[in-house]
Amino acid sequence: MHEDQGDHEGESDDGKLTARVNGKWGVTPLFIVVAVILSVDLVFALDSIPAIFGITQNAYIVFTANAFALLGLRALYFLLVGLLDRLVHLSYGLAFILAFIGVKLILLYLHEDVNPAIPEIPTWLSLVVIVATLAVVTVTSLVSTRNAEAKAEASSDDEVESGQGDGQGEGDDDTRASGSTAAGDAEQTGSRSQS
Repeated sequence: MHEDQGDHEGESDDGKLTARVNGKWGVTPLFIVVAVILSVDLVFALDSIPAIFGITQNAYIVFTANAFALLGLRALYFLLVGLLDRLVHLSYGLAFILAFIGVKLILLYLHEDVNPAIPEIPTWLSLVVIVATLAVVTVTSLVSTRNAEAKAEASSDDEVESGQGDGQGEGDDDTRASGSTAAGDAEQTGSRSQS
């Protein structure tokens, strides 16, 4: 909406979802932004429906789980956004969980509609698989990022050490010694005695 259009008379649209321009009501860019954000929340909530059906067939639980997903999804995202850098294997775990739920739903359909002799996966086993998968993925991700951080720190220590032979980085002894392991200290002492 431009300020020089018709009877708009230079009024600002800030904070308004609709505005009157030339006697007609229209939506402002804020309305479009809010609609897009809410539609993204809705898509994420609809995405969780198959996972919920993998646990229960109770329509009340499915509805309330999606309602709570809509209410808390954005807050949970902002809580977890800092952890996503550390949970490097999370996508693999979620892919496994979705594949497991897909197999469970197919087996449930085959058990109920095709042949009752086909086994179905019980709810307790679904919950155990989901919790165990998330636990394993979290532990492996944290170990992996910790090892990567240790390797990065060791390579930065090596760079500082090689620069010290040239007379550079001599003031970094305290910080290097506090961040290194006993083996790293022994290597640093051995290299200093050689030079």
